[in-house]
Amino acid sequence: MGSGCEALGSEAPPGTRPSLIFPITHHRSPSTYHLLKFSLLTLGCDKNTVDSERYVAQLTDCGAEFTAELDEADVIVVNTCGFIDAAKKESIDALVEAGRLKEAGSCRAVVGVGCMVQRHKDELIAALPEVDLFLGSSEVDRLIPELHGRGLIDDVPAIHPGVRIFTGDLSHVRYLKVSEGCDHGCAFCAIPLMRGRHRSFGLTDVVREAQLLEAQGAVEINLVAQDLAHYGRDVRTAMACLSCSGHCWRRHLCRGCVSFTCTRQA
Repeated sequence: MGSGCEALGSEAPPGTRPSLIFPITHHRSPSTYHLLKFSLLTLGCDKNTVDSERYVAQLTDCGAEFTAELDEADVIVVNTCGFIDAAKKESIDALVEAGRLKEAGSCRAVVGVGCMVQRHKDELIAALPEVDLFLGSSEVDRLIPELHGRGLIDDVPAIHPGVRIFTGDLSHVRYLKVSEGCDHGCAFCAIPLMRGRHRSFGLTDVVREAQLLEAQGAVEINLVAQDLAHYGRDVRTAMACLSCSGHCWRRHLCRGCVSFTCTRQA
């Protein structure tokens, strides 16, 4: 996908309807710049995986280069999970380890993002001074401006990578988040506190993102959400079919998610 593609995936603050559309940044062209290397560690569920792929696309759009090796990164981003105590501990341990790399001189900045930050931002700021920036799950669009303001990202021209960039091992299997938040007030669950009330993404945007994932090589698309069964109820619409680039997709139901597998060309 070229520079004509808009990136999708901006998260709205809890309680407001989200948009899947990110504006494309217009870059100036300085004579020299430092190529930033970044690493992104994703903890938690498949919905966090979707958010992380959007972060990678945003950073790549600004000329940064992804590396899977933490000790090679100038900036380490940790996408946290705050659903259960074990997940919180794992997230804190990852932030502390990233802080050690910064103290050792192999990293310039550590960023914590995601659900645990959304719920416990003030406590984390007080407890982890080695982390340079905390952004909750409702602040996805603030990462680039914050890094730019700290002089960590140069304003350089780059070809926009599109909606998301995959950094895992199975590029033919992708996740597509169709809504955000949850309206159920279960006593054991903190999702509404971290992700807000349920908001469905627009059907046109969802189908368009599925088409972009297919163009990146996806043959199985798994629909994910905090409450997948409530998709469309808040906008009085429903997803009747998924048609991508002339292909037929077979619908599967399993373990609380819906997947579509490309079966043949139409």
